Amino acid sequence: MDTHFVDAKRKVERSIVHINGIEKWLWTINRENFEIACAHKKDAPERNLETVAIKRSKGFSLPLGPMIGDAIHNLRSALDAVAWMIVKAAGGTEEQLEKLYFPLLPDAALPKSPDYKTICAAIPEIGPIIADFVSGYKAAPECDLWALNQLDRIDKHRFVTPTITQSSGHMVAIRKEDEDNPPPIAPGAIYGIPRELIEGAWSTEENLRPGSKAFDHNQQSGYTVVNVRFREVLDGEEVIPKLWKFTELVSKLIDDLDEEIFRLEASQP
Repeated sequence: MDTHFVDAKRKVERSIVHINGIEKWLWTINRENFEIACAHKKDAPERNLETVAIKRSKGFSLPLGPMIGDAIHNLRSALDAVAWMIVKAAGGTEEQLEKLYFPLLPDAALPKSPDYKTICAAIPEIGPIIADFVSGYKAAPECDLWALNQLDRIDKHRFVTPTITQSSGHMVAIRKEDEDNPPPIAPGAIYGIPRELIEGAWSTEENLRPGSKAFDHNQQSGYTVVNVRFREVLDGEEVIPKLWKFTELVSKLIDDLDEEIFRLEASQP
């Protein structure tokens, strides 16, 4: 589909690449740490059901800060690119374009914003769409646009630092004969067939049989999701779902603006 906001859409696409990269990185971390998983019980003579928590080495999540910052910055930059393209297409001056940002402000402050006034002067019909987009903006963790804006500012001046990183994944031990009829397990968990327990370390050398119910479950499991939380902005919310939410918000705005501009163009004599 044609768009008036090619550069903005490219920035959103770049953000999606970063988010996918984060998820792949977390998946790799999980797979590589199977061998250092520690059983809740040191021995399991009957090889009965045992849940195994995946442990992480100290500092393993440090690379996540810059990766998340890159995703955030591309989304915030996409909003600025939207503002720039609107004003540029309407013949905006170099001085206007040089200082132009997409306005993320509370409802009462938005009409007074020089950036908002410049955008509305370029295409008045776009003003209500932007006002609706930022409606409810406030300095509070539950405000998605505020969180996006704050994380972008944090990333510009320092690293976005994870305060809590924990795995939602657990491996549940089953016997070989239970591969086709495994017991129910919690969402996100996977099955494994332990061969031995040595000083608490679980060796998973025996693979599940391809095509078995346990194998198919593992292929579709959300086990690799790791929750990363930031105390100062997101107030304990999971970051990766938030990144996808930010992406949806920015993408929808671009689509709404495109639709309005195409409508205006079609109505011209």
